[in-house]
Amino acid sequence: MSSPSDSSPETPGFTATFIIYLDTYTKTTTENNGKAKTKEVKSTKVKELVFQVSESNHIEFLTTILMKHDKSHYRITERKKYTFKYLLGNSLVVYRRAEAMDVDNQADYAEMAKKLISEEPQKVKIFVDMKNVEKLPASAQNETVGDIASQDGSGASDDDEIAVVDGATELDREIARFRRLIIKKWGNEYDNSVTYIHQSGMEIPCTPAMIKDWARAMYDGEATTTVPPNIPSFDPTKREPALHPMRHFATAPAATPAATPVSTTDISSLTSMLLLRTVRDLTREATPLTPVPVRTMTSLPVTSPVAPTPSTLTRFLKYAEDHLGVAFASTYEASLHGIGAGPDILVDMADQDLAQVGLSAGDIIRLKKGSVTWWNGPLTKSSAKRQRSDTTESEIPEYKKFQYEKRYHDGGRARISGSCMKPDERPPAEQTMLDYDLYYFCENRKSWVIFPPGFTFESEGDHADAEDPFI
Repeated sequence: MSSPSDSSPETPGFTATFIIYLDTYTKTTTENNGKAKTKEVKSTKVKELVFQVSESNHIEFLTTILMKHDKSHYRITERKKYTFKYLLGNSLVVYRRAEAMDVDNQADYAEMAKKLISEEPQKVKIFVDMKNVEKLPASAQNETVGDIASQDGSGASDDDEIAVVDGATELDREIARFRRLIIKKWGNEYDNSVTYIHQSGMEIPCTPAMIKDWARAMYDGEATTTVPPNIPSFDPTKREPALHPMRHFATAPAATPAATPVSTTDISSLTSMLLLRTVRDLTREATPLTPVPVRTMTSLPVTSPVAPTPSTLTRFLKYAEDHLGVAFASTYEASLHGIGAGPDILVDMADQDLAQVGLSAGDIIRLKKGSVTWWNGPLTKSSAKRQRSDTTESEIPEYKKFQYEKRYHDGGRARISGSCMKPDERPPAEQTMLDYDLYYFCENRKSWVIFPPGFTFESEGDHADAEDPFI
């Protein structure tokens, strides 16, 4: 006597031709007035796939689509699948893409399979969005900051959530886990970059090799997510020049026969240096070929202060905001003080030193050109008087000019207004533990950046005369 399972009919199937439309996205960066802007560009890739569909091969169908588009490094499991849309291609009516049917789960796929088996269409159009695919766990070498951010709220901790390749060792799994923690803390999901902020306030961009060294040091117990390993790549004093091409080539080894690509940063820095040299030549008084008698009665000597005062840099940065087109120049005051910069020596400082405080190449040129005129002219004497008049005309209080955001550890965010950041002079014993991570909005990067340690600011709520935002 045969069992019921032996007499049950096999699951029917239908071999159909699928036209797979995969929407992909790329980011292009353009520069405008020395500031980089990132734009997302959408493109569609089309592939043809012949596949026998049945009610039970949902995962196999999704995996085959990714393999067809060379995206097999994304892993599909029972709990992690991507969605898609479909349209039957042999209908006489031309349907719009927005009218395609959604397939979100196993039940939707089984219903689609029944429809294809019963109607037997010649072609079926499948629409897949790469943004849905990128939410899946991926191999470690293809993981980005966006992947980490999209998986941050899942709360899962099994092997499917730790993105490593099949057959990886325990060491590889631990390094991948530490790498995810580093990207989660210091990554920027807007441009998929990772930037470590040193305790001095200097921003250190992290390359994939630096992140790997950091993760290995965490595995060896020599570093944490807050403190990187003590190696030259994370030491601000030993960083290679990035914006001074002449100094970089002077310390570089002999060139090899292989061609060396020229980066956009080097080109911008070279342009900055040439423009700066031209401005300095123009500002020098030309020596005439024939001596000309000087009229001492009408000549007015222009003299500069013997030594800069503590408020000199403050007044110059205010002048740069109002007249030189350097937006939010006052926010760099603390960092410029840290490297000993001032309007009297700004033109002689290396571009790489100014770039370390966050200034763009265009703003460096504007500040250097303007410092020559400001320091050698009468503006440096009358800046104090003009600053008092500008302060009375300003309608925005100082403690409302900058935006900060609190990201609480248990979820939720809150944005507040505040003053420019300044060094925190309180001893460590008087500094309270916070239940949130603090970020500030950087106008140059057009993104939220983690607040550097060792600094503080004056918030809007610290003023008794501040208006209640909830009234």
